[in-house]
Amino acid sequence: RCDEARKSALEHFDAILASTPMDFGALTASARLLLLAGRFNEACLRIQSAASTGRMDASLASLQLEALVALGRFSDIKGLSSTWKRLALGTERDAYRLKSALQLWNGDVAHVS
Repeated sequence: RCDEARKSALEHFDAILASTPMDFGALTASARLLLLAGRFNEACLRIQSAASTGRMDASLASLQLEALVALGRFSDIKGLSSTWKRLALGTERDAYRLKSALQLWNGDVAHVS
């Protein structure tokens, strides 16, 4: 049932994007659903479209990081990490999540002995 609900939601977002291709909310929400479905290339394209609206935030950056890791596009992650660091300075949950992921990525975590 969960997969059916996600598929239906994605179809609705696709309909919205057919009429309003740069709808930030629809792009972001549908990218999240595509990631859950393992459709990483499609998710990455929607994330790039959402980012091109100029509304990049910690939540979208987290999605982008997840998609790029899944695709093995590590050089892209390295190139975007400085931009993401600025977004990780916020106090909301997604900013903390992004900051933690970047710390792991850069090896900036304390080692447990």
